[in-house]
Amino acid sequence: MTRTDKSVTRVLAAICLMGFLGANELNARPRYYDDELQLAVPLYALWLSCDNGRDCQGLAELALSLGLTQASTLVIKHSVNEKRPDFARTGDRQSFPSGHAAITLAGAMFVHRKHGFRDALIPYGLALWTSFARVEQNRHRWSDILGAAALSGIIIRAVVKPRDGGAPGANARNAQKSPRFMPSFGMTKDGFALTLTIGF
Repeated sequence: MTRTDKSVTRVLAAICLMGFLGANELNARPRYYDDELQLAVPLYALWLSCDNGRDCQGLAELALSLGLTQASTLVIKHSVNEKRPDFARTGDRQSFPSGHAAITLAGAMFVHRKHGFRDALIPYGLALWTSFARVEQNRHRWSDILGAAALSGIIIRAVVKPRDGGAPGANARNAQKSPRFMPSFGMTKDGFALTLTIGF
């Protein structure tokens, strides 16, 4: 079994476990498993780092980046105080940015930066599904998701050092194979401006 096959098996096992733990709510409403995936994607990043020779620096960077992502999300939520799309029903004013999207995307971006784009394909897919689920359930708008993506990208780039795998020039080869995401924030007279540049 290849490393990628093992990765797929582990992610699916984590999702099944999370789904089983949340199965009691199955009949109450349509299940998108966004709450479970919010945990599963960072757990996958942790699992991959532990499996890769107990990468202590990587584990510290993962913990710091996830902690900063969560803390920054909460600070921005309380500062912006934006109404959720379902405000009339819930009275909730913590829409921007999406915490679920921020954490799942941070986990996926960590895997991408530390282990390469191929290992990050499944986490990116799960993060996109989580983002779709939050919009579909009327908990967020797509602008909340983009804000979360920009926040996660900035923190991951600032905290996580790319891993070269010990081979000379490996970073350069990986940089050529992997897409590059460059999010940036700006202020305008009407509010926030978000730019996401993708290079291939």
